[in-house]
Amino acid sequence: MIGSVDRHDLTTAVETGQPNARRAHEFNDLGKRGVEFRSLNEAIDTSTSGGRLTFHIMAAMAEFERAIISERTKAGMSAARSRGSFIGRPPALTAHQILEARDALATDKVSLDVLAERYKVHPRTLVRGMKQSLLFPFDPGV
Repeated sequence: MIGSVDRHDLTTAVETGQPNARRAHEFNDLGKRGVEFRSLNEAIDTSTSGGRLTFHIMAAMAEFERAIISERTKAGMSAARSRGSFIGRPPALTAHQILEARDALATDKVSLDVLAERYKVHPRTLVRGMKQSLLFPFDPGV
């Protein structure tokens, strides 16, 4: 829609959230075509130099806030890992289940699909678990 806006068009847009770098770039492109932006909620009017300054400051602050949140999240995850916490989805199979599945594949000649159904996982999950545990003596061909 923004690509088709022209100088004398009146467009109403409803969006939540703060200005960001992408949006600032879009409004710069619109400004080059003579299109102005006036916010109904904030005191932003890109037809004035003060309004453009306000918009860019808000976009820069939003970008900064996202970067700070990302840094804090990564630091928190690193601290949790150093305390021994597991980050991410829990394993679908226990070590015992992987051993059972390996033995069943090797001795009982049970198919990978049957084993996967027994443990209620996808066959690729079963193979990945065996490979990660270094318990997979042969390639089942999946």
